Amino acid sequence: MKKLFLVFLLIILIPCFCHAETWELAVQPWDKADLASGHKRAKEGDIVAVKPYPWAWGTAELRNYLIVIVNNMTEEEAMQIMQPLYEGDTVGTMEDPGVVTGKRKFKFDIDKLKTNILPNLDKAKLGDKAKTVNYQPFKDDNIQINVDTLTADLIQNKYDLKWKKAKRAP
Repeated sequence: MKKLFLVFLLIILIPCFCHAETWELAVQPWDKADLASGHKRAKEGDIVAVKPYPWAWGTAELRNYLIVIVNNMTEEEAMQIMQPLYEGDTVGTMEDPGVVTGKRKFKFDIDKLKTNILPNLDKAKLGDKAKTVNYQPFKDDNIQINVDTLTADLIQNKYDLKWKKAKRAP
């Protein structure tokens, strides 16, 4: 009985300590033109949304974004990816909110995503703004990237600083 209790306890406690999960990232596949008002719009590679896996994306999202599935990512790392870009690469606080210069601080290098992760990624299909078919190579084939493969040249801080992964317990 004690062994059964210990096994049950380990099954419950280990995920609580690790908090590593699988996430879906919506990545902008092409540059959107900035508005005449000066409003900046998403550029190729910008990570525009991070959702827990599996996520039920709408038709518009599937048509307009590349959904990349990343496993073994902590919630802290997922929230870090969602940070806005602040002037001077600072981080805003309640006391000093800072000046936001971009909606997202991090982006994927889609060329390196193709080279390093998914060689059959068709950039022409990604850039087709009049998609009649939702081209989602990661979701369709359930291809998941391990967070450890997200090197600093693949997922980039727009100030060219290294993406800092959360420390994991051994």
